[in-house]
Amino acid sequence: AAATAATEAATATGSAIADAATAATEAAGAATNQAAEAIAALTEPTPAQLLTVEKFDLEKVLTLINNADLNMVEKTTLSAAVTASRDNPELLKVALDQVRAALKIEG
Repeated sequence: AAATAATEAATATGSAIADAATAATEAAGAATNQAAEAIAALTEPTPAQLLTVEKFDLEKVLTLINNADLNMVEKTTLSAAVTASRDNPELLKVALDQVRAALKIEG
């Protein structure tokens, strides 16, 4: 009986340790994910940065235009200008300046 009780106690202790290790691993994973999201948020370019040739990201700029408070003609015109000029830095700068002006974004 004593041996059975000792075995059960050891099994219960082992299970508790395994559960604690699992919980700690999950908590560490969640903390790592939160840290990665925070870093991504800090390094995400601002709208003003996106509207530069250096930080240009077509999808993000198009999203910025589509979410703006502009009429459909303005959105279509700006989107077309940015898309058409994406491979030519000189033309892209002009198109991005137009977007910046339409969205009233400084700098």
